[in-house]
Amino acid sequence: YKYDQRKGSGPFSLMDNLPTLDQATRLLIDEALKRTNGNQSMAARILGISRQRLARHLKGMRGPYLQA
Repeated sequence: YKYDQRKGSGPFSLMDNLPTLDQATRLLIDEALKRTNGNQSMAARILGISRQRLARHLKGMRGPYLQA
């Protein structure tokens, strides 16, 4: 899909407040952990990533389903 910035065409306008990639990743991980009551293996399966990759994403992150 070709986006023409001059016309503002496309699925999103330049003025839309989209989350950053980091914010979107955090939101998806938090939701997956919420739906699985904190079970990281199940959350990783829902997200379509390995348990190890989820662990790398979680490193340094804190939230209601993560232990400090």
